[in-house]
This record gives sequence, structure tokens and C-alpha cells, in this order.
Amino acid sequence: MDFTFLLCSERSGSNLITRLMDNHSQYCGPSPTHAMRIVLENAAGYGDLQDPGNWELLIEDIADLFQAKMGVWATRWTRSELLQITTPGDLSGLFRAFFEREARGHHKNRLFVKENHLYRQWDFIRRHFPEARFVWLVRDPRDMALSWKKSPNLRGCAIRSASIWQQDQSACLSLYHQLENRPFILKIHYEDLVADTPATLRKVCTFLDIPYESGMQSLEKNALGVANARRNPDWENTQKAVMKKNFNKYREGLSEEEIRYVEAVCHREMSELHYWPDFEIGEEAALREKIAPLELHEKPAYQKLPPEEREKRREWGAVVNRIRSRREVVHVG
Repeated sequence: MDFTFLLCSERSGSNLITRLMDNHSQYCGPSPTHAMRIVLENAAGYGDLQDPGNWELLIEDIADLFQAKMGVWATRWTRSELLQITTPGDLSGLFRAFFEREARGHHKNRLFVKENHLYRQWDFIRRHFPEARFVWLVRDPRDMALSWKKSPNLRGCAIRSASIWQQDQSACLSLYHQLENRPFILKIHYEDLVADTPATLRKVCTFLDIPYESGMQSLEKNALGVANARRNPDWENTQKAVMKKNFNKYREGLSEEEIRYVEAVCHREMSELHYWPDFEIGEEAALREKIAPLELHEKPAYQKLPPEEREKRREWGAVVNRIRSRREVVHVG
């Protein structure tokens, strides 16, 4: 089965493009589990995964992670089912089984997989998914900072979002410069995706060797996608028509100091990606000191979320922390 992986930052339109691709008759774009990233970054903590006991421990954690995920899938897994269909030590086989069953549940034969920071697992993916293609979606870091600031679920505001954007784009730019003449990676901008959705989707479809379908834009007609959007306030816009002017909003929602800070942190990558600063680049440390009081660890809006959603997030966090506690985070090659 064909895999396409999305390289992205949180709050960069990643859920939107995944939903749009999920509307294609050939593509399944499941709501993110982040299982690949979490497991691969912590795999060494389980010891030798060819040992049945260690493998069973990992499968138990995976089953709990899947149960605690925020989104809804058409398929479900149990620990015993995962043990039956996987081979100890075969992580790529585990991930393939996971995603391919969901695609078959939707009668589709291709997958569009969104997980944050997947560039960290580039070597693993290229080795075990040699047929895979990659779509890199990038957004103006100032609008990403505004979206991050508004999210009730994400820790921090402009300081944290700028740091993550800069790290993500720096890594993706490095990969892209090595591979831009290869046929398996495509860069698109969020601003183009929302301003001219048909043209951008046609570009993506051409890259993936599939026909463009006008129904891809009908987000409100995807019942499972709408159900997922209603479960998470960060996804609520993915049940509506694409907001064609949803960019350059940062000038209304961020303070001048926040904008200056984001530009100071991100200006090198911004320049390469053709995002131009509003202000002369200032001194990062001084700007950080000015906006540090605005950097909320927990936002008041989080307490207004339904109790069941907060409990679900607590459950998810507990499973992730359990996996991470297996051993210090490492990367698997």
C-alpha cells in the first residue's frame, strides 16, 4: 500500500490538508495517533524487541496509546490482535498493519500520514518505506504563533511556537535542499492551500500521480472527519469550508513585541521560505524578556473544556509518559 507522509509543524494546517486528502477516493488520512514518533523515539527503552516479552510490553503500550488517542478511527485494535498479526522486532510491520487496516476499512489503497516531527525519523522511514512520498507543509510562523496562542490545549504561546517552528523548518529545509530534485518530496505553503485550494490540491495530486477530485474540498460531507472535528477544539475548523483569507491574522492577534520576537527567532528560515519580517530584526533575548509574562503554561480556556476531554487528554498523557519512562529518548535509525 502506498504511503505519503506529511512533514509539518503543529498549528500549520496539518489537520486541514489531512482532511482534504482523506476526501480523495484513493486516500485515507486518519486522525493522528503520533504512535510512530512516540514509539520510535523511545524504542530502545524496551530492550531487544525480538524478545517476545519485550515485544509484548511494547504492544501493550501501543494498544493503550491507540485507545487513548484523541481522534476516532473506523477500526479498533486490541492487544491480542496486535500480537497475532505482528512479528517481534518488526516495527515497520507493526506500523504498516496499523495504518493499512484503517485504509482498508475505508475501502482505500493509499495513506496520508500526519505525525509531528517525522523528520526526526527520516532514516527509518526511508529504509522501511522506500516507496513513500513526502509533502512538506509550511506556514508563516507568526500566524502559527497566533494559532498556538489561541489553542486551549497547547502549552505556551509565541515563545514556544517560535522555537518549534524554527527547529522544524531548519530540519526540513536541510532535507529539502538535499532532495528537492528528487521525485518524492513536495513543498507547499498553507497560505496557498487556503487562498486557492483547488490549484494547490491539483499540485499535490499531480505529485502523487492521482487525479484531482473536486469533492476533496467538501469537508462537511465526511462524517468521520466531522465527528473528529467536534471532539477537539483545535480541529473545529476542519468541519467547515476552507477559510480562504485565514492568513496574516497575526497583526490583529499578536502584540508588536510578540511579532518582533517570532521574527528574531525565525528570520533565517523565514527568508528562505519567502516570509518577510514586519520589523527590523531585534535582539532575541531582550524581546523574550518582554513577552515572557505572556507565555502561559496552562491557559484559562483549558479549564473551560468539557471534563471528558480533559480526562481523555490526561489519559493520553499518562500513556505517553509511561512509554517515555522506559528509557531516555533516543532516535531509531
